[in-house]
Amino acid sequence: MDLDSTIVAISSAHGYAKRAMVRISGPSAMDGIKRLGVLPKFGSVISCQLDFGENKLPVLLGAFSKNSSYTGDELIEIQFAGNPLLAKKLVSMCIAATEGREATAGEFTARAFFSGRISLAQAEGVSATISASNNAELSGAALLREGALSKITEPITSKLTRTLALVEAGIDFTDEEDVEAISNTALTNELAFTKQSLASIIDHTIPMSSLRHLPKVVLAGKPNAGKSTLFNYLIGKRRVVVNKESGTTRDAIEEEVVFGSINALLVDVAGLDVYDGDISASTQFAAQNAIDSADLVLWCVGPEDPIPATNGYTIIVKTKADLRDKKGNSVCATTGVGVEPLRKHVAYFLQHKTIAHLDAIAILPRHEELLRVALGFIEDAESNSRTPELCAACIQDSLHALGKITGRISPDDVLEHVFSSFCVGK
Repeated sequence: MDLDSTIVAISSAHGYAKRAMVRISGPSAMDGIKRLGVLPKFGSVISCQLDFGENKLPVLLGAFSKNSSYTGDELIEIQFAGNPLLAKKLVSMCIAATEGREATAGEFTARAFFSGRISLAQAEGVSATISASNNAELSGAALLREGALSKITEPITSKLTRTLALVEAGIDFTDEEDVEAISNTALTNELAFTKQSLASIIDHTIPMSSLRHLPKVVLAGKPNAGKSTLFNYLIGKRRVVVNKESGTTRDAIEEEVVFGSINALLVDVAGLDVYDGDISASTQFAAQNAIDSADLVLWCVGPEDPIPATNGYTIIVKTKADLRDKKGNSVCATTGVGVEPLRKHVAYFLQHKTIAHLDAIAILPRHEELLRVALGFIEDAESNSRTPELCAACIQDSLHALGKITGRISPDDVLEHVFSSFCVGK
């Protein structure tokens, strides 16, 4: 990878917007921007005007020195009115002024990695942040981006490196009867500790892909309990037919909705009751499946319905407040009474569930595979603990697998795969 040239790219989303950003990084970034008619200072953001042909372009310009930038090189960030044509022309001007080139996908973050500013796992966290589609993914990506995985694997790597050094020292002094670099008991204890540590990491991590699914909130209850009316109110449109006759809803109806700041999938299912006929049985089966797979069930109870026993993922919703003598803690989806407190209650539940879920670090498939490979080699090392040469080889292979997570030991094809998933300008 070419790390010496100056690179330029649009670093904001494509299309029209209030603001756009062009980023420049490399040895001629500062000199190049000066050729466009401004004199920025490192460590400051200034409001100025760039020479733009015969006109002046108002911009906000930030300048970062080599030792304090994201990439580890001189870095210039230019913010301006978000016009795509303007952005393309500015990129061309910056390339000419710096004698640089347009950046490839992920090249800014790749430079941050190669300059030692971030680990490979953190770089992947940047990519995961870009592609996140909901709050849970953003939270998981943030942990990865902030180096959570590197922080828990690096102490294991350091300890295992010391153990390998002692085993190899023992091999070197194998002819010396009175020299024992590490006893077999100490070695097996070290390997057992490493195995336990790796197994604990695997048990307390979750696949990033599992966070891509929106939490499912299911409206359930007896027929004619007001589920469909509440469903329509929560999504803000008439999506489901509402009728006084029970059994109107047959199929599970799904719509994406936001509770607080959390995106969720709201599902309206058929009322749970005993029906005759194959169609009714199929409807009841589908409704029960939706309830069983729900992250949260809003159990709607009409004025005449008994209140059922609940579990940890069920909220009782007393519907049709306009028909109740005692209206406290009840909702009316035709007037909106009590619905906003219900929204807040659901948001609190989902947020709490998400935070608890993310006590485990979210990892990518590559990370999980490497952790399991490292664990397997440690188990092999345990089996060969009385054969120093084989034991050392197994420990070395385990260290190699762990090194691929942070990028300390990473072949070119792994790096190319990671950074090619980025978009240009990142």
